[in-house]
Amino acid sequence: MPKSQKSALLQLSQALGSGVLQGDEFRSIAEKCPRVFLDVVAEYMGKITSKVLFEAISGASGKISAKFDENAHDLRARQCSKWKMRG
Repeated sequence: MPKSQKSALLQLSQALGSGVLQGDEFRSIAEKCPRVFLDVVAEYMGKITSKVLFEAISGASGKISAKFDENAHDLRARQCSKWKMRG
């Protein structure tokens, strides 16, 4: 097995051990592993297409908007706090 594939498998095992596989980790693993790895993942997870992403985001638009509003409120509160400290 090539060194890059061993490295990818080690990285995958560490990610699985932590319970989280970040996007950059997945990309790194996918670049180093044989194509069969991606094919198997796609079989079990289903393919993520632009249509799937669009539908997921559209379906969650209310939740996303609420989170943006919450973050904007927090940002305004922090900014006001900074202005009061300077004044």
